[in-house]
Amino acid sequence: MKRTKFMLVVLALAVTAPVIYIPNPTYATQLTVATQDNLSMYLDQILDNYSKTPEGAANAVNSLLSYKYMQSVGDTKADAIYAINNRRVACYQFAGLFCELMNNLGYEAKRIVGTGRLGSEHSWVAVKFSDGYWYYYDPQYSNNSYTEEDLNNLNMRWDKTFTVQPINYLAQSDIAYPLKAIDMNIKVDDVDKTIEIISIDNINYTPLEDLARILETTNNAFSISVSPENSAIEIFTNNPTPFDFTTEILDSPLLDVQTIYKDGIAIELQSHMRNNTHYFKLTDITDLLGISVEWNPEEGTMLHTALNIYDEIDPALQEATIEGFAKIKVEYQSK
Repeated sequence: MKRTKFMLVVLALAVTAPVIYIPNPTYATQLTVATQDNLSMYLDQILDNYSKTPEGAANAVNSLLSYKYMQSVGDTKADAIYAINNRRVACYQFAGLFCELMNNLGYEAKRIVGTGRLGSEHSWVAVKFSDGYWYYYDPQYSNNSYTEEDLNNLNMRWDKTFTVQPINYLAQSDIAYPLKAIDMNIKVDDVDKTIEIISIDNINYTPLEDLARILETTNNAFSISVSPENSAIEIFTNNPTPFDFTTEILDSPLLDVQTIYKDGIAIELQSHMRNNTHYFKLTDITDLLGISVEWNPEEGTMLHTALNIYDEIDPALQEATIEGFAKIKVEYQSK
């Protein structure tokens, strides 16, 4: 089932800021700014659409908000209201909205102001889970949880009397966020390589940068850039885009739909956001590049690029095709 995209409606109001409005049949006629009186309604709407889980709340904040420099406007409720009404906010509002979403779910959540990973003042959130431990979320940067040890390793500092851990504290974040990025061995034309993957519902997702690295000496090499106009991801290849390319879009709070451009052609792909990096289905990218994928218990995952589409066509046509894609690339980049 294809995931329904959420509509952001901007209202031109004389005395109020632009509004985020997430359609919900229960409140379909209420296009009002968020306030202290209706904040819980907005929190319910957000959780209804992203799932009533810590992962859903984190994914909502990370997806709905973008960063701009500013100060806090008050307590967590005030900053959550500002975030809902404006979308472009600072760490205080990221943390405020996430804190209020977690409180809405029944968790004990506290906003922390301390020293962040960049050495300057920063705000994030501590959440107490059913095991009695405090776990940490920094939704400005990612939608996954951190342990106290994780934050120490990032040189983040705060008043730890604010979040006292049990005496038998163990630094394990699996309870709060089970997804882990791991290095997976993969063969490319019988050569051993390694890529980072996250497995969601038994499907492997990987950063484009990792695939570009392991394919750079093959016929399926590609380059990656980001459009200065709309921040869209662009990849450029010497391989035609399959006209019959399809992909299944799953409905999951851990997944979103991201538009990328392959040789100037817009394509919607399922993706997972983690630490400001998009992870795409490994099979989606290999299908787009015309790479054969094989798996067996002894060898694991194997990519075969040797039987590239250009290997089986007339050399003159091959040259013309490559020149044609080079022209597309130049014209697209010059827009």
